[in-house]
Amino acid sequence: MGEPFPLRGFVCCDDCGTPLTACWSTSKSGKKHPYYLCHAKGCPSYRKSIRRDVLEGEFATLMQGLAPSEGIFAYAKRMFKDAWSQRSVQAEANKRVLRKERDQLTKQIEGLMDRIVEADSPTIITAYEKRIEKMERTKLILDEKLEKQPVKANTFEQLFEHAMEFLSNPWNLWESENLLGRKKVLRLAFADRISYSRENGLRTPKTTLPFKVLAGFSSQKCEMAEAQGFEPWEAFTSSVFKTGAFDHSAKPPRSNSFNAKVLILKDTFGGNLRSL
Repeated sequence: MGEPFPLRGFVCCDDCGTPLTACWSTSKSGKKHPYYLCHAKGCPSYRKSIRRDVLEGEFATLMQGLAPSEGIFAYAKRMFKDAWSQRSVQAEANKRVLRKERDQLTKQIEGLMDRIVEADSPTIITAYEKRIEKMERTKLILDEKLEKQPVKANTFEQLFEHAMEFLSNPWNLWESENLLGRKKVLRLAFADRISYSRENGLRTPKTTLPFKVLAGFSSQKCEMAEAQGFEPWEAFTSSVFKTGAFDHSAKPPRSNSFNAKVLILKDTFGGNLRSL
């Protein structure tokens, strides 16, 4: 069929919402021309062709526009890394707590076993045995929790290296991939199909959460710059965070909602980019 149409089935007709199909049209001179078109009968745009270079040219501009500025990306990456580090520290702390509780139960069980040996009353022995049985069940629960804990937490780079590369410039990956790879890029970058209007071009797309987070950083930085200029942001009392410069010692704000977004980043990009 010649060159593929990577946007076929992804871009929709703005008139009826049907995913566009594609074809090659042969001119009188015998030259083949690639087009996208809507194939839904009854649609105002039915079989009205859209030149491939026009549609894909607009999409290229859209993809290139997803890339954040170097400053915004560095700021976001630092926040993602900081949040992931917090999670790693918390995971290690959880393991220490579980081990401590388990060790304490082991000692308590050993102490009760010694008392059983020394006890003469059957009633007391039975009471000790019931306590030991209950502690053993608790120990099993702690053992299960410990087994579910990662032996060694993955570093931020190990988990998110490909994701960060993609987020920094999705257009580069789009340009370097085959058709199947490009389909995956579309799923990673956009939350839904994009509509195309013959009069107005591509509609504003719905991007996935990681790109929304980056867009939020960008707007947040602009608002802060307008309000504070290049002075330190006073709300961050213990940092040297500045809106116009990205000092390595700056400590961006932390929040549970942001940590949740880091998890969504992991779930969104986890194994998808490694397989490209």
